[in-house]
Amino acid sequence: MASVGPRARTSRLVTRDLGDELLVYDLERHKAYCLNRVAMEVFHHCDGETTIPDMALRIGDALGLPVDERAVRLGLVRLEKAHLLDSPVAQILHNRDHRSYVGASCQRLHTIRQPLHWSGTMLPTFQL
Repeated sequence: MASVGPRARTSRLVTRDLGDELLVYDLERHKAYCLNRVAMEVFHHCDGETTIPDMALRIGDALGLPVDERAVRLGLVRLEKAHLLDSPVAQILHNRDHRSYVGASCQRLHTIRQPLHWSGTMLPTFQL
């Protein structure tokens, strides 16, 4: 059976929950990303089974505030650009214009640009 929703990548990623953020280090591309709370929730709900409308409801419940489907779509596009999803989200988005969602400060996906310390070892600086 084909996936109805997006699926997060699980191979060659190291994650560290920092409370309100999730640090994700991509061992293949040697890049680290810091996902804020909303992006972290989107990433965690990418199980291949959860639809975008369901994802918006579940994330809204977890955060205690309403989350628009456009915010979820924007988060998915950014996770895909960072190569953190297993499958492309284009067919899932149904050609909706995700760029029309402006002011998505809660959806930022940052590439870390300074050295990181991970389990006592120094990681290199990462740039887009």
